[in-house]
Amino acid sequence: MKYLCPVLFLVVIACRTSTSPDDEIDHKTVDCSTVLKDNTYQAADTLPLPISEKDIPKTFEESLSSLDKLLNSKQKAYWRCHTTNEDITAWHFGIGSWLRNNWRLYAETNLPKSLVEMGMLHPDDMSKIILTSYVRQLRGEEMKVKQQIESHRQLWQRKGIDVDSLQTGMMNYE
Repeated sequence: MKYLCPVLFLVVIACRTSTSPDDEIDHKTVDCSTVLKDNTYQAADTLPLPISEKDIPKTFEESLSSLDKLLNSKQKAYWRCHTTNEDITAWHFGIGSWLRNNWRLYAETNLPKSLVEMGMLHPDDMSKIILTSYVRQLRGEEMKVKQQIESHRQLWQRKGIDVDSLQTGMMNYE
């Protein structure tokens, strides 16, 4: 029994000081061919539910910061290594749904209101622009947020939607 306490102490210390494999990955320099072949990186669109209202970002900038805190190194590497618009579009029903549902992009909350003020019109557009911008940020690229917003607005206009009136109505909705 007198040896049990020191052994338990050492076990606890060893467990507390060990690093997880995720902590050992430098998402900025990891080889993308490895990332795209390794199935352990592919769980990248699974995020925890926000614990409370305070976990939901209130602005576009906060949404990027929140994603950065929520993702581990493997997830960041996975996202950084996807280079095409089709890759990001494919996340619509995974991480895109997570953003729309858990950050309440369909609700009258601060985040969607601030995104509408920027010119975004639909929660699908909001989640796509957030994801595209975050991936570009991970790669050290210019986010081109205004161009992304304009591209989505043009899609709505081609469908016959008066985007300016829609945006005004959304901003005045109480």
